[in-house]
Amino acid sequence: MSGKAEADEKEGEIEKLHAKIGQFVVERDRSAKGESVRAPLVLAHWRAAGECGPEA
Repeated sequence: MSGKAEADEKEGEIEKLHAKIGQFVVERDRSAKGESVRAPLVLAHWRAAGECGPEA
């Protein structure tokens, strides 16, 4: 794997992890308010990422 391809792969992984951290922060904040929003956030993430959701 070339240095450029390896760097691009690592950057993509970092972006995914940052998105996941952001999702957890939103869930934590809403949970502290007594809201239950986990399922819609997870489904929105799958759709945005182009991944298969649980219904697949």
